[in-house]
Amino acid sequence: MKLCHKCERRKPIESFYKRSASKDGRQSYCIECAKERDKIRERPNTPERQDAYLQRTYGLSLADVEEMKAAQGGLCAICGHVPDRWVIDHCHDTGKVRGALCNNCNRCLGLLKDDADVLLSAAMYLLRQRDVLALEVPRGS
Repeated sequence: MKLCHKCERRKPIESFYKRSASKDGRQSYCIECAKERDKIRERPNTPERQDAYLQRTYGLSLADVEEMKAAQGGLCAICGHVPDRWVIDHCHDTGKVRGALCNNCNRCLGLLKDDADVLLSAAMYLLRQRDVLALEVPRGS
């Protein structure tokens, strides 16, 4: 028997999905509760849900975000392309929102740990390599 952490009922161990990472080899929610959780996760992403998420996470409304994107001309604030998926960029230390970016540019900042010096160094590296490669490529081929 195992206790479900969701419904708090004891059920036979077979009532839980397998999970090799747990001590007993089973998930903490019973199959019934896991299916209910999955239904909630599959809900469509409505404007109301988006607005609630933005308010909770960034203190912004959906209208605020649309205004921010419009102020950026509908383009990512870094690469200048129209994003397939918008991401709100924010400072992880202060929580202050910096702008709206495409997913790739936001990930790039995160991978560089929001360090402007490292980003500048990466840009300088790419510029140096571009100049080196331009010299090495045979002309007219």
